[in-house]
Amino acid sequence: MSNVAPSVLYPALFRSMLQPEGQSAMNPAICPDVWLAVCGKLLDSGLRDLAWRIAHGVLVTNHFRLVRWKLGNGLCPRVGCRAIETTCHVLRDCFFVGSVWEWLYSFVVYITRDFQWVLTSEYVLYGLSLPNCSTWVRNLLLLFAAITRRHIWNSRCRLVFEGESGRADSFVPIVQSQIRLRMEADYARLPSVAFRRRWREPVVYYRDGVPRMKFGIS
Repeated sequence: MSNVAPSVLYPALFRSMLQPEGQSAMNPAICPDVWLAVCGKLLDSGLRDLAWRIAHGVLVTNHFRLVRWKLGNGLCPRVGCRAIETTCHVLRDCFFVGSVWEWLYSFVVYITRDFQWVLTSEYVLYGLSLPNCSTWVRNLLLLFAAITRRHIWNSRCRLVFEGESGRADSFVPIVQSQIRLRMEADYARLPSVAFRRRWREPVVYYRDGVPRMKFGIS
């Protein structure tokens, strides 16, 4: 029996764990938009790997460990948080990550000027439900969501494996720094025309001919 795949031993449980968590009616297993987001043009291999795990429902949270392998208690490792650590919780609902999504929501509205847009679970988890905007903006919004998810997950893993708790108020400046570094790397490696197609105002502005990030109205 030890060589039998879990999907064969527990088919109902396995199918249930491939479903998205939370109130979303979207099923990542059949929605082509999710896979387009997973393979986003601007995402590097690390961002795509994390997006793939989220879409498949196999991000190894404490809830996943408890259900799949009967390990641990399934609770969020953050001090003072006693919620079940599902994918939705660690990336969206935990009190520790609220400020960074509030900032990203404001940044998206600043870029798109779509004041009716609502930050949804689909955007947080998969980079979907974007505002009405041009293709270059959509690609950047996918990138920004993926970078935010990666920092949240990396911070959680550092807490679990290294005991590094971090601070909630550090999330926004760190995510901004990672976005800025990505822009600077593109500026260094891309031809000028290609760079200006990818990074435009109001996301960047130029000072002395050098592009700089603009994270909202100063």
